Amino acid sequence: MRTVLSLAAMSLAMLAQPRNSGDAPVSFEVATVKPAKGGQQALNGAQIGMSSDGARVSVTGASLAELVGYAYGVHPNQVQGPPWLSAGRFDIVGKIPDGVHGDKVSEMLQSLLIERFKMTARRETIETPIYALVLANDGPKLKASIPPTVGPGGNSNNAGLDGTQATVHAQPIFNGATITDGSGATSKMSIEDGHMIMTFPKATIAELVNVVWRFLDRPIVDFTGLSGSYEMRIDISMQDMMARMRRGSQTAPQDPTISGPRPTDIDVPPPVNSSIFSTLQKMGLHLEARKAPLEFVVLEHIDKVPTEN
Repeated sequence: MRTVLSLAAMSLAMLAQPRNSGDAPVSFEVATVKPAKGGQQALNGAQIGMSSDGARVSVTGASLAELVGYAYGVHPNQVQGPPWLSAGRFDIVGKIPDGVHGDKVSEMLQSLLIERFKMTARRETIETPIYALVLANDGPKLKASIPPTVGPGGNSNNAGLDGTQATVHAQPIFNGATITDGSGATSKMSIEDGHMIMTFPKATIAELVNVVWRFLDRPIVDFTGLSGSYEMRIDISMQDMMARMRRGSQTAPQDPTISGPRPTDIDVPPPVNSSIFSTLQKMGLHLEARKAPLEFVVLEHIDKVPTEN
């Protein structure tokens, strides 16, 4: 239960993170990096994921492939590096400097990887298998989000997950949690009949993709052409949650210049029996297996063990 909710919190928290602004990179004021308690056994019951309360960031049970993915905003399959990249797992706690907004978390993670793991990386565009998100034959079935209601003092009570601020607060409830970002938007996650349910009062297709791809075996590219904000409900089965955790423990793909099988195959159809496929179908959306050029993070060097705290 705790593992499932932590993965959900990670997805919601990352959804609230806007893209890098292009400013000079920043670093954590202080950070500790330790091997995850229990190593690979952390997948079987310990907390896994990332959370932030605006003052500090905690990452628990993450592999280097996942850390690089968090830092650069890409699917772990878009991280190319040594074959042991997903073999070890780490717990990280970093203090956000005073006056620095939580939307700099990805940049602070990049700085940490450079400083503590001696990472050097480059971005490269590679033709790779993807899932194309397209409209179903009978069109979209999404409900437009309710326009923000301005309360006392000009505060919006459903501003949505639009990345205006990225401070995320998690409030446990009986069977789940609520996640509130800095804009005041509240998303909810709960466990119902063995499924994890995430609801969003206001989300774009890009934000939907940012959550859903974490539970699939390859990146998703949006071909819907939809540009509005919608109310969304994402239903993820325990089976799909466990599959995501198992994939997280597998060996990361090697450098793309090395010949051999790719981590995913264009001939493999989308998982029609998965809860993700069903959720998208209810929205009037569909996944198609294709190939497309995507930006990869290619690791030229990264240490297996970080420098001491």
